Amino acid sequence: MSAFDIDTMKEAEYDQAIIDFIRANENTTGDYDAHFDGNDSVVIGYGLDLLKNDNATINQFLRDAGIPELTAAQATQLDNLRTNRSTMTD
Repeated sequence: MSAFDIDTMKEAEYDQAIIDFIRANENTTGDYDAHFDGNDSVVIGYGLDLLKNDNATINQFLRDAGIPELTAAQATQLDNLRTNRSTMTD
């Protein structure tokens, strides 16, 4: 059985169902700031991986959400983390 029936939902109901589904399944910690997500991953929000995505992609997501883009210092820190990703541990 699917999480919701998209054939019978209005667009606003569908959008809300997606949001509810993501909230219930993607980030159950309530920690939406950048945080270590296990293995060698750092994420924000509902799982936007800051190390798998490049800075331009992250900035586009942030712009789309109405959030300020990465600062130069944040971009540099992410670049350094990507370079040293294999040394990260939980």
